[in-house]
Amino acid sequence: MTRLANDADALAQVARQALRVMHVDLPEDGSMPAFDALHDQEDVTALRRRLLSLPALVLQPARSRTDQPSRPARLALAWRLAQIKTALQPSPQAPQLPPEPPTVPGWTGQWREMCLLHAPDLPPPALAEAAGQMVLHWPGEYAAVALPDTPRELQAAWEDRGYTFIRFPADTDAWTPLFQRLARLLGL
Repeated sequence: MTRLANDADALAQVARQALRVMHVDLPEDGSMPAFDALHDQEDVTALRRRLLSLPALVLQPARSRTDQPSRPARLALAWRLAQIKTALQPSPQAPQLPPEPPTVPGWTGQWREMCLLHAPDLPPPALAEAAGQMVLHWPGEYAAVALPDTPRELQAAWEDRGYTFIRFPADTDAWTPLFQRLARLLGL
């Protein structure tokens, strides 16, 4: 399907190949003869075609033989598809990429950068400002992050409201297991 959507005239190429598989003689220059001018390849005789299809006819139930289109109908369909000329259309608009989160200075910005590296599947936190401090939190899960500059009093006030905090120390080398713990707290 990707090839059909991205390559011009791919459908016609596939249909021409189907005609070759059906042992139809097609010119090498890529032109298509009229439907009435289609003929089998020279080395394929009617007897050979019948012998090749005989086991299939014997092994198939009668019901499925009658449901299948006849060879002339299959030829007509492949011939019509081989005539199709397609061209790629420019997409009406380029896909919109999600906006990059604004860079935030300090521990919050550093936490976001480390989160992209160590826990890219985490949903983005909501930002709240409380007492002049930024608090990263997930309101639906009552989870929050305490960064090295988050005062203990602010953390205690949010914990009184039911939030569970993961405290990230000043040593960023210790953050990787904390991201894993945060992911478990968020149910990931």
